[in-house]
Amino acid sequence: MYKIESIGENQFYVKIMGEFPPAEASDCSNDFQEKIKNSTSVSVIVDLLDVAIIKIKSLDIIITLLNTTKKKLNKSAFVLPFSPPLTEEIKYVFKKSHSPRRKIVNTLEEGKEWTGISAITLKGD
Repeated sequence: MYKIESIGENQFYVKIMGEFPPAEASDCSNDFQEKIKNSTSVSVIVDLLDVAIIKIKSLDIIITLLNTTKKKLNKSAFVLPFSPPLTEEIKYVFKKSHSPRRKIVNTLEEGKEWTGISAITLKGD
C-alpha cells in the first residue's frame, strides 16, 4: 500500500507499506508522475519505515521512476528502518539511478533536514 501527500509547494511525502507488489509500484509511479507533472523542482521524503520487503519487479519500476524524474529532483530522502535486506534493496536502486540529491536516512527528522522540508502535515482519508 502507498500514499502520496503534497505537503507544501513542490514538496511531497510518500509512505510505502507492506510488500509493495508490482501493481502497487506501478500505480504509485503513475500517481506520483501525475502529481509532479507541472512542477519544475520537487523535494520528496519517501517513508519506508513500514515496508516488509520490496518485490524485485517493483524495484525495476522504482528505478524507472527515479530515472524519469531525476531532472525535476531538488532533494529526496529515503527513510529506512533497521532492515539489512531492505537497505540492500534500496542501495541497489540508488546504484541504478544515481543522484547526489538522494540520500538514505534513518529518521523522518533526518529526512526533513536533508530535503529542507520543515513540517509534515498529513490529510486524513
